[in-house]
Amino acid sequence: MDAHPRIGCIGPKMLNMDSSLQYSCYRFDLPSILIKPLKQIHFDKKYRRVKKYADRLVMADYDHKRTQPVDWVLGAAMIVRKEVVDDIGWFDDRYFMYLEDCDWCRRMWDAGWPVYYVHDVEILHAHARESAKVPGIVKALLKNKLARIHLASWCKYLWKWRGTYRYYRHL
Repeated sequence: MDAHPRIGCIGPKMLNMDSSLQYSCYRFDLPSILIKPLKQIHFDKKYRRVKKYADRLVMADYDHKRTQPVDWVLGAAMIVRKEVVDDIGWFDDRYFMYLEDCDWCRRMWDAGWPVYYVHDVEILHAHARESAKVPGIVKALLKNKLARIHLASWCKYLWKWRGTYRYYRHL
């Protein structure tokens, strides 16, 4: 980051414990954001249209062997400049868990701090996806507290950024 002082945040390539690629960079566009809760409960495995937008959200079409700007990176591993925190602050306290990384990266872009996915820095991430453990949307919301928290964060994010015509950049 020393060589690129205007980059606000970088996110590394994340690998699952078996060394397969774990999607860790995302798009802000509205249709994909709306699909996020359906992806969490595996609707993308059943319905082709959901899969199309879910793949767009997780940038499945993106070359993960290149370092380049992305809309947002997974909060499990972010390197953020102190100047960015001084400029825009920390995570929004309204989010207890989930989508705080998305919101923070969006605020970075709005303040002129680009966010980059860095392919040649790799970490292993044991991605548990606790909010997706219970199958089916009704069962998940009734039986899984983290699924309810995930849905609440998703609603807070959409409410906060409502009225934004471009759900940001279209990478």
